[in-house]
This record gives sequence, structure tokens and C-alpha cells, in this order.
Amino acid sequence: MSFSNRAVQALALCGALLLSACASPTKQDMYGGERPQQTTPQAKIQKKPETPRLSARRLAAIKEYGLEKAHPDKLVGLDGFEVEQALGAADFVRKDSGVEIWQYRAKHCILDLFLYQNGAHLRVDHAELRGSLPKEKATSSCFNQIVMDLRP
Repeated sequence: MSFSNRAVQALALCGALLLSACASPTKQDMYGGERPQQTTPQAKIQKKPETPRLSARRLAAIKEYGLEKAHPDKLVGLDGFEVEQALGAADFVRKDSGVEIWQYRAKHCILDLFLYQNGAHLRVDHAELRGSLPKEKATSSCFNQIVMDLRP
């Protein structure tokens, strides 16, 4: 193989690596969720917002488990069904053998729940509230935003 062929191959490889680096996720993607959708002029027109409300079932679960103005540690010991009743569906779920990590996101914080298999059910073993960006601390009011969020 001649020197010029190797140079062309090396140049092509550098170009491919450069393009793949442009498509890699940013810190915002990794910590703050998906990239925002591009809006069209038609999508910018907003209707009058309706007053959002929690469902009666969800509000009852929040009160039953004592989650209003509480700390994430209140979730430890609850099973997966109870967590979904109180917080709704998780924004992100990762499943490994015997453990699931459920992630709930608010504007400025992320709640990570670690659920382990306990008999026939998954049960919360650890709950961690963190900022949505590295080195950012979460506040207790941010946990309340997650609890009162209007997710399904």
C-alpha cells in the first residue's frame, strides 16, 4: 500500500471521527433530558392554559404516604406500585438484574430511586435528590415540584 493511499485513509478516518464527535450528546442532554424540539411559527401560538390538577387517586396516594412537603427518604420502603401511584410514571427507567433505577426530573433537580427485588415486588431501597447539572445541589422545594408534577 502506497504512502498516498495511507494518507487518504487517515484523512478519511479523521473526518469520520470529527463528524461523530459533533453528534455526541452534550452535558445538557445527559443531565437535563432530551433536546428541545424545534418550534415552528405555528407551534408558538399558545392557547389559554388550563388549570392543571392532580388526579384524586394521585393526591390520595401523596397524602397516604406522607409525601407533601417531605424528603425523598419518605419513599424508601415503598414498592414500585405505590411509587407510581404517588409520583406517576418515571421519566427514565434502567433495568439490571434484580434492580431498577427510576428517574424523575424537574426543572432544576433529578430524583433517582433505586428499587430492588423483594419477593414478588420491587421496593425502594435508596432515594437520591440531585441537581440537574453537575455540582448543582437540589433543594427540598425541588422534591415538592417532582411530587406535585402533573405526569400521567
